[in-house]
Amino acid sequence: MNMAKRYRGHCADHPCHWCKALLHLHKPYFSRVLDDKPGDILKHKYAPSFIAVFRSAWRLIRGICLTFERVPGFLVRAGVCWSHAADAAVSSARICLLPITIS
Repeated sequence: MNMAKRYRGHCADHPCHWCKALLHLHKPYFSRVLDDKPGDILKHKYAPSFIAVFRSAWRLIRGICLTFERVPGFLVRAGVCWSHAADAAVSSARICLLPITIS
C-alpha cells in the first residue's frame, strides 16, 4: 500500500480538517475568555469556544502523532502539519500557563 492511500485512510478516521477549522474559528473567543480571567470558565459567555479550542487542539495533536506513527515519511515532508501542531500546542500552553480556577 502506498503512502498516499495509507494517509487518506488515516484522515478518514481522524477528521483533522475539522479540528483545524474549529481551532481557527474559535481562537479569538478562546483568547477573550483567557484575557477576561473569569472565576469560572464554564460560566463565561464564550465557554463553548474555550472548550472547542481545547478539544480541537488535543485532537489535532493526537491525530498528527497517530499519523506520524503510521506514515512517518509523509509527515517529514509535510511542513504544514507541523505548523498546525505548533498552533495547537500554543493554544494548549495558554491554558496551562494562566492561573485558572474551574469549579
